[in-house]
Amino acid sequence: MQIRWLKRSLEVLVIIVLLISFYFLLKRSQYNPTESLEHSALFAELNLKFIQTQVILFILLIIRFFVKKRYLELLEKENGENVK
Repeated sequence: MQIRWLKRSLEVLVIIVLLISFYFLLKRSQYNPTESLEHSALFAELNLKFIQTQVILFILLIIRFFVKKRYLELLEKENGENVK
């Protein structure tokens, strides 16, 4: 029972960290006139790649959540008892 709770807490923590880092990256990626144009372009490209990676991870976590939920519903229906 505690292991399931820890796994769920870890999933929620990962989602929160992804959202917070996504927010700060978006905030940081705004144009800063004091930086050189080359530095800004390089940083924007790295930000874009990192944001794409985060979005993919976030989508995979959401898909995993719904697949797991559906699997538990089917297992519960098959066994006729509460598996959660």
